[in-house]
Amino acid sequence: MDYVIYTPKYFVSNGIRVLFKLADELIERGYNVYLFSEPSEGKDYKYINKLNRYLRDNAVVVYPEIVLKNPLNAKNVVRYVLYYPGVNGGDKYYDKNELVFTFNREYYEKADLLPISTMDTSLFYKDDTVKDINCYFVNKGGKWKEIPEFKDFVEINMLYPSSRKELADLLRRTKTLYSYDRHTLLAEEAYACGCKVKYVTESGFEDFEPDKVNYYTEDEYKNYIDNFINKTQNFPQGMRAKKDNIFVKILPFFQLKKNRYMYINYRLKYYLYSYIFNDVKMSQLYWFRSEYIFLLSRK
Repeated sequence: MDYVIYTPKYFVSNGIRVLFKLADELIERGYNVYLFSEPSEGKDYKYINKLNRYLRDNAVVVYPEIVLKNPLNAKNVVRYVLYYPGVNGGDKYYDKNELVFTFNREYYEKADLLPISTMDTSLFYKDDTVKDINCYFVNKGGKWKEIPEFKDFVEINMLYPSSRKELADLLRRTKTLYSYDRHTLLAEEAYACGCKVKYVTESGFEDFEPDKVNYYTEDEYKNYIDNFINKTQNFPQGMRAKKDNIFVKILPFFQLKKNRYMYINYRLKYYLYSYIFNDVKMSQLYWFRSEYIFLLSRK
């Protein structure tokens, strides 16, 4: 079966990079993969913005946990849990006919593991660069606590540094990275560059411990990918993910105008949070909401 991966356009967020890396792994193994996404510059994939009947009934559709319901009305649905369900959007509980995989058992205990690392060891490594700065990172954690000492530190965010190489060069200069966000690959990347890494907590600072996901052996990693492929290529007969068309049935035609307004509203918020507020969490949320409304209006 072919695969359709439902994802925002490529961005520095690790969750999005994991979805693109999953596409790479499947393509490398000879599978046909489509990305239901806005085309991303420099990323050569088969992009689509609608599903024909064949793909809807026969392809494996992969939704990250931030997607609400089953907007493509796909038959064979995989839910890839990259963070705690319901926190950044999407459902807290999933349809019993969906196959669920999780990046980390902490996020979803009763699912098969699919720990795809996007760590680039050709960029993030330790050398003899003089460490002369300290940095801090906010992102998903939110800046819930002001720390006076941080005013002289360098803030890392989703737009600065502007490239992965510049980020790696900055981290090699960094003595200590302080992170409000406990679920970020940046901590691993900083650690690989020889930084001390500490989380900001209610009671002070907590030392970072490396995540095993970035240190699996080649055989272990291969087994996780093979397990994903085996289960998704062999959906149990009779399984059919719940269709997500209840809103279409109850919304009369005259309300489509309102839907179009909602689409424009969500789309503008997506651009606002992406390029003005640099808030990846909210930009993803509004991107998926706008796509959901767009799909409803086309049916």
